[in-house]
Amino acid sequence: MDLNWNYDFLWDFPKYFSPLSVNLTSTDPCSDYYFGPSAFSEPETRNARWIADRFANTRFFIDLHSYGQQILYQWSDDTDQSNDPDMNFMNPAYDGLRGVDGTYGEYMPPDDLTAMLSLSAALREGIKAVRGTAYYVEQTYQLYPASGPSDDYFYSRHFTDPGKSKILSWTLEWGKQFQPPWHEMRHIIDEVTAGLLAFCLQLAKTDQARGPA
Repeated sequence: MDLNWNYDFLWDFPKYFSPLSVNLTSTDPCSDYYFGPSAFSEPETRNARWIADRFANTRFFIDLHSYGQQILYQWSDDTDQSNDPDMNFMNPAYDGLRGVDGTYGEYMPPDDLTAMLSLSAALREGIKAVRGTAYYVEQTYQLYPASGPSDDYFYSRHFTDPGKSKILSWTLEWGKQFQPPWHEMRHIIDEVTAGLLAFCLQLAKTDQARGPA
């Protein structure tokens, strides 16, 4: 099972995605891409949701995975677009159309996209500063269409419930293999730590530039 398909964002992919989509999510319990019997069926995904519910001031979320040396930002279900707010994951008129180029685009406010790209760049440069490893920044959908991922769920929460905080979120795919040997893993830990620190420093600079609320 893949826990990152178990979150409540377009979880029921046969309903929400085009049958022509190359979505890797599977209904087969024996598959590595199995999405679970229901959204949040697993204690690990419920625990992650609990943290965001319990700490209402949460503003950012980064899910660390292996592997791929990629920094992935929203959305996972289709290409981003900032022109038509009505074309969004909550609109049933688009059910069955997602995940195929040219038929749909998931709405993202332009300011959010700008912020995500800026913070992605800071994360990338922090990683690169350790030993020159260049991670690739891209929208998750460009890697492959996906349903039920953690980063899309946490970012989508403030759309489905305006009372919830906006959480900008990412998936960071570290390393070149699922289980690297320790002599490599210790360098990856240093890189990811440096990237996260650079991410936080960029946030601090942004807050300073905005000035007092």
